[in-house]
Amino acid sequence: MDRANRAAKAERKSNLTSPRETKAPLRRRKAAPAPAPDRPRDALLPRAILDSLENSKAEDIVAIDVAGKTTLADTMIVATGRSNVHVGAIADHLVKAVRAAGYPTPRLEGMPTCDWVLLDAGDAIVHIFRPEVRQFYNLEKLWSADRPREIQPASRLKAGPERELFERYFKRAGDLARAQGVAAVELREIDESRARRAEDRRAEEARLIRAALPKGAWLALLDERGAALTSRQWAEEIGRARDGGVPAYAVAIGGPDGGDPALRTEARTLLSFGAMTWPHQLVRAMAAEQLYRALSILAGHPYHRD
Repeated sequence: MDRANRAAKAERKSNLTSPRETKAPLRRRKAAPAPAPDRPRDALLPRAILDSLENSKAEDIVAIDVAGKTTLADTMIVATGRSNVHVGAIADHLVKAVRAAGYPTPRLEGMPTCDWVLLDAGDAIVHIFRPEVRQFYNLEKLWSADRPREIQPASRLKAGPERELFERYFKRAGDLARAQGVAAVELREIDESRARRAEDRRAEEARLIRAALPKGAWLALLDERGAALTSRQWAEEIGRARDGGVPAYAVAIGGPDGGDPALRTEARTLLSFGAMTWPHQLVRAMAAEQLYRALSILAGHPYHRD
């Protein structure tokens, strides 16, 4: 009995709490959220998207700078797939590419039918269409920026290694321009004049070049009397035109008789690739390469080295 009483007393004592021992529950401060890791530069997201679209054989890729026009994104990219299956495959590949670039998994809409797939990657929105659906909605007309860069040669380039070289750099320039929000790099060819006199041929080609120029364009005319700018100087000029809201920066290549005197006075810039005379085919390829180089300088791309 004594042993049972001692055990009961010990149990009652253990269940009692002295007022001195009573403590208010501790309130722990919530830990500050860990700082978010630095995001890759915004320019990397459009570049990763464009690379993925090209690798997936998407067609008619256009990047549009919509910063300031909408709060949804900074860049809108439109592309075409040849079929529903191709559209779906492009979208699947693009999701993986965005994640591999270090960005969150983008949101997808329209995958069941794949007529029009929308991919929301945050700062960039991608629309992938079947051809007829893209033509019907025509998003480029609604959103497209108005600052293309153009090359306007006064003759047409035949198939051959010179054309292949031109197309290689022309495509690179277009891809790099789109990543920076420039609407497009366009080629507008005009026919070489068949007039009998050289001055008449120059005047006719000048008239066609004027007709092809967008309103308010900055005309840079390639001419042997022009300034031999460095690549960086030309890039700075193109940058001034872009940042100054110039509708287009047009690089015009004259015909075999040279530039028309009146057109030279109208040009805002006269450029020369040196005092020597170059074949038109090589001048076109050199202009495309230098345009790509200038855009790479503006983008901080390591292609150019001083």
